[in-house]
Amino acid sequence: MIFIQQSLAQMPPVVPLTNALTAIYCHNSDEPGIMTIRCGPNEKIRMLDAFDATAKHRSRLPIQCLKRRLFSRESNEDVNAADCKVHTSFTSACSGRENCTLHMQRIRLNSAQDNCHNELADYTMAFFECISDVFIHDVCSPQAITSAWGTLQTPNFPNPYTSSDDCWCKLSTQLQHRLLLSIIVFQLIPYDKHCAGAGLYLQSSNEQRSTQCTYLQQGHNYLSDANTLYINFYSRTPTVRGGFWIIYE
Repeated sequence: MIFIQQSLAQMPPVVPLTNALTAIYCHNSDEPGIMTIRCGPNEKIRMLDAFDATAKHRSRLPIQCLKRRLFSRESNEDVNAADCKVHTSFTSACSGRENCTLHMQRIRLNSAQDNCHNELADYTMAFFECISDVFIHDVCSPQAITSAWGTLQTPNFPNPYTSSDDCWCKLSTQLQHRLLLSIIVFQLIPYDKHCAGAGLYLQSSNEQRSTQCTYLQQGHNYLSDANTLYINFYSRTPTVRGGFWIIYE
């Protein structure tokens, strides 16, 4: 099976499948705090984006933070200057969970390309959506998948998969159509071309496992070259990795 990666230079913008939601934490002081991202019963978090930010003018603070006692730029405000925003790295930790508690600590932001020059963060903002369990399928489940779109994940995701999985899953669409895979999370054990510990195989039939496993980049999209796709996941080695979570449509 040959795939065409749609974004070669950079990750494409993340598009929500349902309705995008927002969580904001206001850094009122240098003391640590808690930020909670939560979905409803029978729903799971899919992180879309998250960043720490410093507002160059108080008028651009989120409304939740306007009543704060502390503002990092009480003097020398510049209404015309672009705000400082630096992407955070906690998105993988929350995806796949019903709720996610994050321990927050106010930090200084340094990134010239993001207009950040050793400035204290004013707030942290996270964009996410809540995906119903109806659209979340275990890649090793024998249940037939009939929805036009949905997601596939390794057993126990986001907790570690077991060391004894070997299962096949079939995706198909109408003739003259192709399948699009969007990678939310991909964290198998360190990748090697032989996939000795765990592997994901994408191919056009289930008659024989391919000789080469597949590495998918988190945040990227892949397009099949046919209307049918067989997915084989297997694991041989215990791991602390969460596995993968993939959107199909």
